[in-house]
Amino acid sequence: MAAVILLVFLGGCLQGPGETPQGIDFPPTETPQPSPTDTLSPTETPVPPSATIEPSATPSNTATASATPTETSTPTESPTPTAAQHVVSAKSQAFCRYGPSKAFLPNVDIFHGDRMVVDGRYEYGGWLWVKPDKVDRHCWIAASLVEPAVDLSKVFVVHYLVIMPYTKDIASPENVNATREGDKVRITWSPTVVKSEAFRGYLIDAFVCQDGAYIKFITYTDKTSISISDQKNTCGAPSWAILYGGTKWGYTDPVEIKWP
Repeated sequence: MAAVILLVFLGGCLQGPGETPQGIDFPPTETPQPSPTDTLSPTETPVPPSATIEPSATPSNTATASATPTETSTPTESPTPTAAQHVVSAKSQAFCRYGPSKAFLPNVDIFHGDRMVVDGRYEYGGWLWVKPDKVDRHCWIAASLVEPAVDLSKVFVVHYLVIMPYTKDIASPENVNATREGDKVRITWSPTVVKSEAFRGYLIDAFVCQDGAYIKFITYTDKTSISISDQKNTCGAPSWAILYGGTKWGYTDPVEIKWP
């Protein structure tokens, strides 16, 4: 299992206040009013991981927008956390998501004052893996949206790829191709065959080299192509990316993108 976990940086894509970089939200099945915000705290520069794609977790075949992800990961310690339990509450209305980025599907609608227990954190950015009191499953929320502030050095790292909701109900994207023109890589693929009401776009999960830094890049698009900034042979590790199709049941198995 790769410890590929997010610094969400949206090179060459849209960027919103409070998250650097960010993906674009999947449209939630039910959008709470007013529209929630997911403000991400400043991120860290990750250490280059392996580009190996891990096998997917047991897929979730329940046809519901809030399918419970399979939580089979054993958290790794970095640095040594204590056994103390962190209890926080929501500072504002927000989405608690299937992964540590705004690019992931919403999982739980969170409202001001909702109480949550912190059971993990994202290795490369300010996201917490929490268990809200009002539901029987975990989800990810930006650390800046809860109080009191959490000392991340005392929280276990959780590998989000293991607990993503997967589906076998549709095929993975096909005819995936990537071409380079200077510092731009253009990725294209064929449309995923799925009923429009179940479609939730595509998720791109990558490590790329931008401005001399090897960074985590996660984003979303509802198109069948995307351009990503990447400087070839500049950083100490090769760039790579994987692509998922997204539906209301979860994500397809990943497709490795042959990086040019």
